[in-house]
Amino acid sequence: MPKGEIQSTSSHFDMKTSFSKSASGPADLIGNLTGWRAHLALGLLVGILLSYSWMFSKITVPNERSRVYLSVALVDEGTLSIDGPVARFGKPIDIARINGRYYTDKAPGASLLGAGLYGAVRLFTEPADWSIVSLVNLMRTWLMIPLGLVGFFLLHQCIMRLGMRDATAKIVCLGWILGTSAFHYSTAFFGHQIVAVALLLALFLVESAREETGDRKWSGGVRLTGAGISAGMAGITEYQSAIPCIFFAAYTIVRHYRHPSRLIGFCSGASVFVGLLLAYNHRAFGGPFELSYHHLSEQWMQANHTAGIAGVAVPNAQAAIGGLFSLHRGLFSTSPMFLLVPWGLFFAWQRTSQRGLCLLLGSTCLYYCLFISSARMWHGGWGFGPRLLVPMMAWGAIAVAFAIDQAATNSIIKCLSLGLILCGVFYHQVVHLCFPELPERAQNPIMDVVLPAIGAGMLSPNLVSRLTEHTGLFTAMPAMILTFIAAGVVLSYGRRASQTKGRQKTDGIIWTFLPTIVLVLIIGLVGQTWPQSKALAFVKKMETYEKAEYKSRISP
Repeated sequence: MPKGEIQSTSSHFDMKTSFSKSASGPADLIGNLTGWRAHLALGLLVGILLSYSWMFSKITVPNERSRVYLSVALVDEGTLSIDGPVARFGKPIDIARINGRYYTDKAPGASLLGAGLYGAVRLFTEPADWSIVSLVNLMRTWLMIPLGLVGFFLLHQCIMRLGMRDATAKIVCLGWILGTSAFHYSTAFFGHQIVAVALLLALFLVESAREETGDRKWSGGVRLTGAGISAGMAGITEYQSAIPCIFFAAYTIVRHYRHPSRLIGFCSGASVFVGLLLAYNHRAFGGPFELSYHHLSEQWMQANHTAGIAGVAVPNAQAAIGGLFSLHRGLFSTSPMFLLVPWGLFFAWQRTSQRGLCLLLGSTCLYYCLFISSARMWHGGWGFGPRLLVPMMAWGAIAVAFAIDQAATNSIIKCLSLGLILCGVFYHQVVHLCFPELPERAQNPIMDVVLPAIGAGMLSPNLVSRLTEHTGLFTAMPAMILTFIAAGVVLSYGRRASQTKGRQKTDGIIWTFLPTIVLVLIIGLVGQTWPQSKALAFVKKMETYEKAEYKSRISP
């Protein structure tokens, strides 16, 4: 059977529901495209949704500012100290201090990428041309969104390399980029999505190198060198990614132990970044293994980050439940497609050739779940979804692909699987349109913030409000239409080759939307966790942000 076709069984069903009919024309058109045309259409769809709505420009997150400060210091002053940007833009919370000088408290990888972008635009501008708002938006728009798109295509290629259907790859890629925390962190200048994309690239290069034989043996060495560079980049972008990088190194050695020259290339590529991180630590903090967390400027943050190992101690129930199941930060509640990971790992293990990969994916997912269950700041501050788990989500999506690919043989499981993906897409798109960086105390985002904001006609700035200078709920319509089209595309790729009638069709609709119905019921039963007065006060803050947004006319 050609790749991209869904296997046919005796229990066919048609998933073209009244919902998908609303977008059936564009969705079916995209679903019927093949080759580069399909990639182009999906890339445009994803790119527009990633670019459509953004955080109020008055809000610049300390985590992002700290990374931007190092980028600016490297380009404008040629130094690792961020004293200049602190004096120019103000002192954020997320910084370190040693010997009277300020440094970012983040691993330097994201700032190095940001320095490359900022250095390029500085060729045509002056430092005075840039405010902190414009700098943060530069990184969000021209670094992170393109990286998110690159990750979308890389994930597709990885899944295809592993022998799964093209339809499976597209379903999972859309679910990952639009229906998990990968969506928001592809639009914000944090390091987590950079790590996810770097690890995807590393895995793709290792897998593709296995096919290089004969006259193209040299290409395998080049690819493994690139894999080492990608893994090294992940390692210097978020300190916590060092463990998955070690797992990946072991996986690479097992995959290519018959080719010592390739492994030398891999180690050489990775060692460049290991050496870079050690040199950075030595220059900034006085020792190669001296981390910024040991020198945080704010004492309360240092207490959180130095407890246990870099703020990670033994697992505790509050962090585990919050990081996995809470409505505002839970992995399985905000990104329910990851409920399929254990099932996907089971089927990956059934393929003898993929057992090494199964161990890599499983150990990485387990590590990150233990990590968030042990972190004192498991909620990660303002945001939506488990920010600390974003680095594992791309690899986790590969495990989901194994489950989706196998689900083609069972109609009910297939519907539920697609339903979990659609549930995450709806949840993330609605929250992002309203307020992407929710306070951690808003424990039921829909009831605490989204519905009160919608009731007041408040949304985050978006392309329509920017182009027309009009605000209100109607500005969300293009994004909602695109979201429905994306959901229709997921259903189109998941639809059976044959159609059925009657009860089987009805059952398919019910199973597909059951996860969304369950989530809505849970949200309603939990109810508002904020007092009504606090919810209204937050909407008033949004109105203040909105007035500042359109008064200053700051572009995204």
